[in-house]
Amino acid sequence: MEKCKLKKGDRVYECRYHEATLIELITDPELLVQGTDSHYWHWKAKVIETQSRIVVPGEIVEYGITEEAPAYGPKLFRKNMYEVGYADAEPLLPPYDTGKDEMECNSSKAE
Repeated sequence: MEKCKLKKGDRVYECRYHEATLIELITDPELLVQGTDSHYWHWKAKVIETQSRIVVPGEIVEYGITEEAPAYGPKLFRKNMYEVGYADAEPLLPPYDTGKDEMECNSSKAE
């Protein structure tokens, strides 16, 4: 599996409940190891456009996903799943490998 598929500046879609939200990552995903040794990644993103009634364009949203329960995390795609279909939307869940060198994801933090 490819490492670190998400980084600051990436634009991806969160597709859930028949609503697509285009977000732009404003932070690089950060890895935390939980007490159960499960990996948890979190980041912040800005809403660019949305069909959601819950968020609005310009809003900053915090995201997170854990390897123990990925089904409860965001459903991320490179393209709008509702426009192109699941297979062509390029799913990004889970976004990271859990190998030893996952910290490479954070080694290129700029600024």
